[in-house]
Amino acid sequence: MKLSKLFRRRGGRHLEETQAPELSNTFEEPNVEPNYSRTAHLKQTLQEKKAAKHQRLARRLNWIIFYLVIAIIVVYCFMIFINF
Repeated sequence: MKLSKLFRRRGGRHLEETQAPELSNTFEEPNVEPNYSRTAHLKQTLQEKKAAKHQRLARRLNWIIFYLVIAIIVVYCFMIFINF
């Protein structure tokens, strides 16, 4: 018994009226990317490169912030225990 059927049975009337389509066992062709023109393909690869650079920069920035916080904590502890 599927979980969706279990919950639909106990649900309200509105759930019984809308039936979800059942999954069929037939083979469906996987989503194939359409053929792009050269300019569209270049534009898409440029956007992907920009997104990858942005994520890489964000990751580096997060690590720099982490190291700065650790450095501030170390300096603060040094100043407390050495009485600087």
